[in-house]
Amino acid sequence: MNERDIDVRDGAWHRAWLASLIQHGVKLGLQNIRALTARLDYPHRQLRCVHVAGTNGKGSTCAFLDTMFQAADLRVGRYTSPHIHDVTERIQINGVPIPETALSETMERVRVAADHLPHPPTFFEALTAAAFDWFAREKVDLAVIETGLGGRFDATSVLEHPVLSIITGIALEHTRHLGTTLQAIAMEKAGILRAKIPCLVGDCPLEAASVIEARAAAVGSPLSLVGRDIHVAPEGNFWHPAARVWIDGHEYQSPPLPLPGIHQAWNAGLAISAAHRLRRALGISVSPERLIEALAHTRWPGRLEKVWDDPPVYLDAAHNPQGIGAILPALENSIVVISVAADKDARAMASLIESVPCEVVVTAFQGSRAMPAEQLTGYFTRPLSGIFPQVQAALGHSMDLARSRSCRLVALGSIYAIAEVRALLAADGPSGPGNV
Repeated sequence: MNERDIDVRDGAWHRAWLASLIQHGVKLGLQNIRALTARLDYPHRQLRCVHVAGTNGKGSTCAFLDTMFQAADLRVGRYTSPHIHDVTERIQINGVPIPETALSETMERVRVAADHLPHPPTFFEALTAAAFDWFAREKVDLAVIETGLGGRFDATSVLEHPVLSIITGIALEHTRHLGTTLQAIAMEKAGILRAKIPCLVGDCPLEAASVIEARAAAVGSPLSLVGRDIHVAPEGNFWHPAARVWIDGHEYQSPPLPLPGIHQAWNAGLAISAAHRLRRALGISVSPERLIEALAHTRWPGRLEKVWDDPPVYLDAAHNPQGIGAILPALENSIVVISVAADKDARAMASLIESVPCEVVVTAFQGSRAMPAEQLTGYFTRPLSGIFPQVQAALGHSMDLARSRSCRLVALGSIYAIAEVRALLAADGPSGPGNV
């Protein structure tokens, strides 16, 4: 977390209280969240939840699930992180962020509950408790819950009996907290597995899949693996992907997906498989085909999201090598604006970007978590098209370059960076009227 994680507005005590929790940083463990939810009368136990973990693709998979279950006329809560512009984006019902009045009322309940804890909650613990509390009070039919960090000791793992668990995939990430090997990270993600609760697992390296399989056997979680029990065939092209899915003797075909990237076909394939498995458990009478057709209307900002026309500007929250690798076709013959957090594998990310023909502009987003532009520059081996300490100057220069080259501009590397770009363009941009 850093200082832009929450907008502290004049008179908004609940936002000020949330902001005060950022100082506690990341504290993995379930003691606090268990005590907090107990004080709130266990709201998570009143919910039917799908619990989603994984290195990449969690948010997109949650967005696909949300869209499909809304098409079944369910009232769907969705809890994801981080946000792009405002903390209310993290807690939504049927795609609408929690209203400010509801956020205030819910955070008051959480604050009072937190007063009885031996240690203050973290920012994420407080928001997780708030999401569960609001969803329970609003009596949602289903809550789609994304883990924040890892799984085993993530605050969302207070969930004891989700209706389904999903692990989207495994790659190296947050190694300071989760471990330095795929096996160690897989064990952390597998911490969401529960006895007798089925789990779907996306495409994973063999060494990670074997760890998840062993953990599933140990806890008694029925496991279905993509590539073994579920088969997904990406179709279409990079900009207009689709997914064909085979599961339990059934075959499903998605429409063209509104989220570019072949990786989104894999995410949609997992979501389709989840919907197939959950229709009976959730009492859904709507046909699978109708649910799948709804995927064409999925929105998930910041995932190769086009926010400007002249020049074409795309934003992507790719913040690790796997994420960069998934969008390489979009970077070819483009202007790439990159800003990363200081704890990311910038060397590997730079190497991947340099594997395709593109012009690179390096910058740094606002906040203490950002890697300085000069440091990031050192990871690139070929000449750069610009080095700027701030995003606004980098964006203006890059847009001029993109216009002169008649090519697209792609901003990536951190959700904090793309939030700055998005805000600048929404406020009329560095050089013209906005169309975000």
